[in-house]
Amino acid sequence: MEKDEILKIKQELLDVISVMRCYEVSKNKNPHREITFDMSVQSVPAKMNCSRPQTPIQSVFAARIDEAIHRMETGYYGYCVLCGAPISLERLEWDPTTAICGDCASKV
Repeated sequence: MEKDEILKIKQELLDVISVMRCYEVSKNKNPHREITFDMSVQSVPAKMNCSRPQTPIQSVFAARIDEAIHRMETGYYGYCVLCGAPISLERLEWDPTTAICGDCASKV
């Protein structure tokens, strides 16, 4: 995977985190209002002044994103953390936070 592709995915993951944080803040201000947003987040500013996600699902997803970004920064993104094999581009496109290859996923 090319560095430019990894940087693009990293920015998209950072944007998702920003949206999740702001969604939680908006929801807390008016808990009875239903809020929807587009997960493509192409128009969301990368930096927003919002709090950390509070729901368990959001926290788990945020942790997965943080871990993926850490792997990008350390040069391990795109490689299986269990066996070291490259993770297929199709699998990373489906879930950019995945840390294991398809073979290892089928064994777990």
